[in-house]
Amino acid sequence: MRNLIVPIILATLFVAGCSDGGSSQSSSESVAAEATASANAADVAAAPQQERPVVSIGWLPSEACSFLDPTLVTRGYRHDFDDEYHCSSPYKDIGQSDMRLANNLAYYVTGSANVADTVKLVLNYNQPENASLATEKLIAASKALSFKAAGGDLPPGVLSALSAGRSTSEVSGEFKHEVKRDDWPTGRGYEIHYIITKSVER
Repeated sequence: MRNLIVPIILATLFVAGCSDGGSSQSSSESVAAEATASANAADVAAAPQQERPVVSIGWLPSEACSFLDPTLVTRGYRHDFDDEYHCSSPYKDIGQSDMRLANNLAYYVTGSANVADTVKLVLNYNQPENASLATEKLIAASKALSFKAAGGDLPPGVLSALSAGRSTSEVSGEFKHEVKRDDWPTGRGYEIHYIITKSVER
């Protein structure tokens, strides 16, 4: 379309220039330039536009670090290295210790200076044979964290994985819920992580 419009406009201006003399030459050149610019704009508008990826914003660090107050209180958002920051709670014992450590639970938040993008619970099964109470506490804390961080209940598959002590991953809306199991090389225990992540632009 541009290839047809511009020659027609220029031809019309040429005829007008012949009848009006040199006095209209600058005006004709100005009109021709405007016509060319309009044609260029039409081409740009007609071209397919590349879609920009949608990037979600994470949580305010101060907000994320207090999601599980007063059960698991963190010790402040701290700088690690480069643009990495974190806060964490002390490990909270579940049950009694014997010759070994008790099963224990902690809460972590990681992100950049101004945005937290990952929250997680870590349960150490130091006494695997006494896992029942520890699992109950982990599920209760995970339900609270899902509600505070993701605004909803635990996805059913994630709840099943926490109950069974197995790994899984599930995306719900803009959030990714993960359960990760790590069996220790000693064979004397394992740990379960419940993780919620939210993608951010850094």
